[in-house]
Amino acid sequence: MRLPCKRFDFADGKLTYAADSKDAYEYWTKGTQPPCINGTFVNLNPPKTFDSPFTSMVYGGSKAVITYPGHKNVVLDFNIGTKADRKAADAAQ
Repeated sequence: MRLPCKRFDFADGKLTYAADSKDAYEYWTKGTQPPCINGTFVNLNPPKTFDSPFTSMVYGGSKAVITYPGHKNVVLDFNIGTKADRKAADAAQ
């Protein structure tokens, strides 16, 4: 069985790839231009690191919130570094 091979094109410092999903990806090897997906530049500093129905986290923040209907929210704090810090955070909840 032979698998189909997707083709990468590289010309003038730009790598172009067309995915099975018909999405087009473009990457530049020189300059400060961010990558593009379907002609739209990728935001390298989004307002949220995670933004889904179940997980939310502000970009650059240290706390992620996991939610699920009918259950208590879970807050993950990535700034807590020591066992004493974790114990104090658990006691505060």
